[in-house]
Amino acid sequence: MKKLFLIYFLLLSLQAFSQNQKDLLLERDHAMVIERLQFMDYLNDATMKLKWHIKKAGDTLRMPFYAYYNDSIVARNPVPSTNISSYLDYQPNQAPPSAGEFTMKVYNTNAATLYNIIKRYGYPSTSKLDKYEKRDPLRNAIIILMASKAWKEILRPVIETENNNKNLTKHEYWFCDLAFKQDLWWGQDVDEHLKSLKKKDADKN
Repeated sequence: MKKLFLIYFLLLSLQAFSQNQKDLLLERDHAMVIERLQFMDYLNDATMKLKWHIKKAGDTLRMPFYAYYNDSIVARNPVPSTNISSYLDYQPNQAPPSAGEFTMKVYNTNAATLYNIIKRYGYPSTSKLDKYEKRDPLRNAIIILMASKAWKEILRPVIETENNNKNLTKHEYWFCDLAFKQDLWWGQDVDEHLKSLKKKDADKN
């Protein structure tokens, strides 16, 4: 029993040490992390606008996609130090071949980037970043929401671990939990799901 307790204590100590190291890294790199998150937000927003333009035009763009991409997405990049095409794993001056491929590239590249940020720094919570720059707690959840099913399966246990380590606020966890249940965002009763999450949280306490 004493050996088990010692092992458990050592694991907790290592976990705390690891998180402290991540917090120190985030403090050092916060400007870079915030800039990358803002860049990812911009690309997510760009896909939304792209879908709106396609729908408005009767399910087709009124110009070749490469022209729309260069004029409406690349030209308005708020983080010019990051090349959008390179970020999406194309050549620096190469446009994605279609609107659909661009959209999926954004969603899955953003999911991979969020995963890497979490692994290196811990979850980029508003509780840690707001002292540098205010961030909408919904934004990271939107990245998860738009990710492929495969990326959702990768991110789910990571988010659960981060939540158990108290690296997410309650609202951030609720938003992320909803993002993993994509159908809830598209018509089911989100309020009921939030109530059930609040009840679970109250039962834990």
